[in-house]
Amino acid sequence: MSTEKKTKLIKNKRISCYGCKYLYEDKCNWFYIVKKTMAKVIPPEVQRNGCQHYEQKIKTEGSELIKLIMNKFEGELI
Repeated sequence: MSTEKKTKLIKNKRISCYGCKYLYEDKCNWFYIVKKTMAKVIPPEVQRNGCQHYEQKIKTEGSELIKLIMNKFEGELI
């Protein structure tokens, strides 16, 4: 039997490029890492809303209280 405590990954409803692991100095490294092309500058409207390639920079684990606070204030853990 495993005695490990299972924790849920907290993912908020609202995302932006600021919490993404591909963001580097206003450029998206997804193109460099995945597509093997040059990193592209991210337009401001995309930076605010994120894109379908978003991956959290830090895997955050925590309680339902933290999840509630993040969703209530539409925040991100950066």
